[in-house]
Amino acid sequence: MLICSYMQNILLQTNFFLTAENVELIICVAFSIFNGVLLSYGAYKFFNILQAYGYNVAKYFRWLFVKCGGYMGRLLVLTFLSVGSLCVTNALFAGYGIANITYAGLLFYVIFFGMFIKAQKRETVKKPLVVTARIKRLIIVFFLLCAGMTFGLMRIDFIIYGISFKHSLVTFTPVLMPFVLIIAFYITYPLEKLNYIRYLLKAKRKLAKLPNLIKIGITGSFGKTSTKFILDGILKNKYKVCTSPESYNTPMGLCKVILNKLSPEDEILIAEMGARHKGDIKYLCNFIEPKYGILTGVGNQHLETFKTRNAIEMTKIELPQSLKRDGAAIFNADNKTAKRLAETITNTKVILTGCSVNYPVRAENIVSTPTKTSFDLVIYDNPPVNVTTGLVGEHNVSNILTASALAYELNLSVNEIAKGISELQPVEHRFKISQSNGITIIDDAFNASVESTAAALKTLSKFSGRKIVVTPGLVELGADEWRENLEFGKNLAISCDYVILVGKKRSIPIIMGFKEEGFFENSYYVACDLNDASSHLKHIVKQGDVVLFENDLPFDY
Repeated sequence: MLICSYMQNILLQTNFFLTAENVELIICVAFSIFNGVLLSYGAYKFFNILQAYGYNVAKYFRWLFVKCGGYMGRLLVLTFLSVGSLCVTNALFAGYGIANITYAGLLFYVIFFGMFIKAQKRETVKKPLVVTARIKRLIIVFFLLCAGMTFGLMRIDFIIYGISFKHSLVTFTPVLMPFVLIIAFYITYPLEKLNYIRYLLKAKRKLAKLPNLIKIGITGSFGKTSTKFILDGILKNKYKVCTSPESYNTPMGLCKVILNKLSPEDEILIAEMGARHKGDIKYLCNFIEPKYGILTGVGNQHLETFKTRNAIEMTKIELPQSLKRDGAAIFNADNKTAKRLAETITNTKVILTGCSVNYPVRAENIVSTPTKTSFDLVIYDNPPVNVTTGLVGEHNVSNILTASALAYELNLSVNEIAKGISELQPVEHRFKISQSNGITIIDDAFNASVESTAAALKTLSKFSGRKIVVTPGLVELGADEWRENLEFGKNLAISCDYVILVGKKRSIPIIMGFKEEGFFENSYYVACDLNDASSHLKHIVKQGDVVLFENDLPFDY
């Protein structure tokens, strides 16, 4: 009897839970969770962009509304196709007297969104999303917001002219993804800010425990990464050196280097210091507290964010101004602006380097070929020493000189420095030369400046064979961008035989420069993107050609 009574109660409860209203509630909850997962996958591009910009919301929205191109357009097409299919399906069901069963229309939405996600995975990504702990937290909050938003929309019914639009609002959720992501960002922001401070303090405490560590800062509008690896290559013959990898030049990037790479046995820390706004270098100097510094040169790179040339100069000079009195600031005097700024430094020792007899550290008798560079290295009153390096181009000589000057300050002999120079290897994407099927490939596809492109084209002229340049032009130059690309076009017309331009809008001033120099229309091709450029290059390139990949595009171009 007790068992029968118990079973009866279960049946009664089951009957209660299986009412039409409760079944619909269960379906709504299940689909809301499913759509939250779907949207989390679909938002990959937006997570990718936000991370690539260092979680800078202003830059993220700038990309979304200015540089996003047809991406949001595809999401809108997805939404309208889904709405149309859902409404037709609902109307058909309503015609058969089963208007309450409206979920079948969502199947089209799922199919269309699945196709969108599949197409997104096939896209070439410049810098894939790195699934860090922060991204994981952001994804969780994003998923919860999307699931909650879906559930709320599914509980709303719309009846217009007898056709059911029930659940059609769910199909608009893909268009809302980029904005939901920012809401998730601000929800997690306080925690991330605390984490940032915690990591920064942890890194500073680690540095404080290494009082004998020699800390070096390197900054400039161009040549920072190349100079960093040149200095590392020279110093490692005498010291144990920790160098920030790749282009790690932000506070969090340097924190990772200090916490994960710097060991108690290291004697020197080389920190590349990047900046896009005034005060960025000062902030890094307060964190690292370098004793020595190198200013590679000052140009108009990142003028788009700095706004004025003066702001760039005042930011770059923050490194030498922050150095200790018993340290030294090395300036590349081949750059006129750097040489002028050196005259304002009074807080530390100043050393000028360059390809002139006037400088205490200099290069004489430079001979540059397509495969190597040699010159006489002169450091103060020491006898000249002839050195040869596999780094190609006279612009690399300037970088070698600043590194040599600092190495000499750290008690390396001229012969030890010369040995280090002879062992230097090209850095990835910085005028690295390779051969493939009889074709010479020059990879200079890192972010280029006006100065570096001029140096690259000058070096290109030393090669024999047909010269082909693949380039998107110069970017992030603000008000100077049009004029500099016009001049770049003129230099390209003089220096090479064929040009593949990436991006139609940005190519306009370069083409104007072509025309001023009489460069024929059949001597260049305008590609819509990098894939198009690569495809065209495969059709025209042949043995004996020299192909220069000059400059790369920032994420928002």
